[in-house]
Amino acid sequence: MRIGSKLVIGVASVVVLTAIASGFAMDGLMRVSALTAEMYDKPLLSISFARNALTNFVRMDREVTQALTTADAETLKDLQESAAELESEIRDDLAVVRERATDPEILEVVDETLVLLDRWQAIAEQIFKADPSDNAARAALSEGKQDLLGEAEESFSLVVEFTTEQGFNFRENADEVAGRTLQIQIIGAALVLLLGVIIAVMIGRYLGRPLNAISSRMKAVSLGDFEGEIPCRENSDELGDMARAIDVFRKNAQEVERLQVEKADAVAQASDRRRQARESIAADFEATIRRVAAAISQAVGSMRETAGDLDEAARG
Repeated sequence: MRIGSKLVIGVASVVVLTAIASGFAMDGLMRVSALTAEMYDKPLLSISFARNALTNFVRMDREVTQALTTADAETLKDLQESAAELESEIRDDLAVVRERATDPEILEVVDETLVLLDRWQAIAEQIFKADPSDNAARAALSEGKQDLLGEAEESFSLVVEFTTEQGFNFRENADEVAGRTLQIQIIGAALVLLLGVIIAVMIGRYLGRPLNAISSRMKAVSLGDFEGEIPCRENSDELGDMARAIDVFRKNAQEVERLQVEKADAVAQASDRRRQARESIAADFEATIRRVAAAISQAVGSMRETAGDLDEAARG
């Protein structure tokens, strides 16, 4: 495999790992966001509307109780309208609680509360329609209201309690989901880190080490060390091409060095032959000179003897 392909695979792996890590982070954020929205949409709103229903019921009871103590028709009309508005709000609040309830027990309590609210509303209408001067009827209605009041308040309180418990249970479930999400993110981050380390080790092993080995061998060749082998020559990638090129350079450098040595030897041998030739010529020349000198000396001697003989002959 070529180095370019290896680098592409390495970069692509890093990109994929980054995308996976980002995916884990986005998944965690989405889970937390969904939990937050669900907590607001269900338990928090249920608790808020349940408490609001209880508060409105207490206010409505106060309006009805005040109607038992007044005989003014205009005041009774205002109290009746106010009580009707509060009753409508209570039903809307309980409808919201019922819509967002996830526990069947809450639905059952809400239905029971609505039944009690209907009974309460019937007594309230009787109170508003009762003759202000009929004290006995008013006393009977007041007693009936008081008997129903405790049961209704308890039912509203149960709605608040159960919705609060639902919120607590939801929080525990949310904590559990958040814990699992955190574990998944930790495991995902650990896997991404492990894969990143593996990729880094593989790049260092299959790219970094061979490059260092080739670089060291190239430096040695440049310093004149031609004996060692070049690593990675069998590779089919750019490292193999580089190693084979360096090996060709090494062999060429060896050949140049051999030729230089042979040339130096040849020059030395030629110099020796020239020196020997000069010495031989000089020796031959010296021998020739000696022979010529000896011949001349001999000739001079012969001439001297001849001159002596001639001189003796002239005298005789």
